Amino acid sequence: YANGHGVTRDYVKAIKYYAMAADAGDAAAQNNLGLCYRRGFGVKVDLQKAVQYFKLSAQQKNVGGLNNLAFCYYHGYGVKQSMDMAIRYYEICAELGDPVSQYTLGTIYYFGNTPKNKKNFKKAFNYFQQSALQGNADAQLSLGFCYEYAYGVSKNFRKANDMYKRSADQGNLQALKILDRDQ
Repeated sequence: YANGHGVTRDYVKAIKYYAMAADAGDAAAQNNLGLCYRRGFGVKVDLQKAVQYFKLSAQQKNVGGLNNLAFCYYHGYGVKQSMDMAIRYYEICAELGDPVSQYTLGTIYYFGNTPKNKKNFKKAFNYFQQSALQGNADAQLSLGFCYEYAYGVSKNFRKANDMYKRSADQGNLQALKILDRDQ
């Protein structure tokens, strides 16, 4: 009901079924119910309740629940903002192979959005690489920057160009502009 596949979209019914499945311990339903509370789909926005469901989902190592819980800690939605906690949950998610969390960690370390505001280009490069290998176009673009400007890795224009091409092939406009610049 939430997406309207084969039925008319009905968030109230979706909430009902998500709640039943979440109460039965279904991690995906817990995550989806958390999203409804965070975004106000079918219910009034309740960030604390959203976090409660994300935590239940994350306890079962559900990638969506972990990622959303990290997002809440990153932004202070429903919890006290904590970069330590955000990084902790993103790292668990990244270890489970989630390319979005890997890319997010790359940006955290690239820009120094850490508890001590320290950039770590080596860690950023490693997370971008993990995500890029799974086809994440934004990570491929960022990995191209790392190769071009020697952020966490030796400068390598050939590899930078390869990453820009891979990202551009997926429609990344910034990568396309970079490739146009270099011609």
